[in-house]
Amino acid sequence: MIQLVDLIDLKLRESNDRTLSFGQLVMAMVINGLGFTGRTLHMYSEYFKDKPLERLIGEGVKAEQINQLFITRVPQTLKEAKTLIKLAPTLSFTPLSSGYEGVFHECEYGGVKQKWLLVRSEQAAKRETHTLSKRMHKQAEQARKSFKQLSQKIFACEVDAQKSLEEWEKKQILCKKPERIEALLMVMTVCLMVYAALEHQIRKQLVEQEQYFPDMKYKPHQKPTARWVFQCFQGITIMYINQDTVIVANLEDRNHTIIDCLGYHYQKIYS
Repeated sequence: MIQLVDLIDLKLRESNDRTLSFGQLVMAMVINGLGFTGRTLHMYSEYFKDKPLERLIGEGVKAEQINQLFITRVPQTLKEAKTLIKLAPTLSFTPLSSGYEGVFHECEYGGVKQKWLLVRSEQAAKRETHTLSKRMHKQAEQARKSFKQLSQKIFACEVDAQKSLEEWEKKQILCKKPERIEALLMVMTVCLMVYAALEHQIRKQLVEQEQYFPDMKYKPHQKPTARWVFQCFQGITIMYINQDTVIVANLEDRNHTIIDCLGYHYQKIYS
């Protein structure tokens, strides 16, 4: 069992006004990321509405809590975020770690109470200035080349030329935000770490316990991929009868093989 929640909670300070810990929220993102769903990562509501969250994450955890409490980067396009950044020189920053300082800011946005952390790093500022300069130079060179190609085209009329020019201008405005890419990469990196660790543990325990898991051709195997194992666990249903009786339905022998190999924590989820 990968104690991801405990490891994160040991590193981060808990707040009394939170119903879910930071570790539980990251675990929710990992479950979403490893769900192999075609929908975007932030669509928690639909994804978690049919998941047994109390068994997967913790007692009393509900889907709406995950929707409301999550860790994300505050868009700098927000008016309040811009104001906070401008006020940075007047704020009292607290050392976070070597080379980093931070200050908390409580606010309410979209009817939801939030707690922002503004981080300052001199090294990052120097690095970002250099990176920004290179990126701007590269984008300017790309724009120059594409405009040169556009100017060499022959159009049938002025209307067509004007339309092509407007389309070219729109392409120059639309760009990917580095912050969003960084945040998504962080989540996906954690997902890949969990995926690799779980796959290693499954294969290791199958060998040590002399057990076999059927592959896609139903042949006994000791090196299944984590994705194949995940797919074999689809369709399992938890039934609640009279609030006291809980039945886990549709468990097959191959599911029990993995559950028994992984040990107590997984047996508790599917018991």
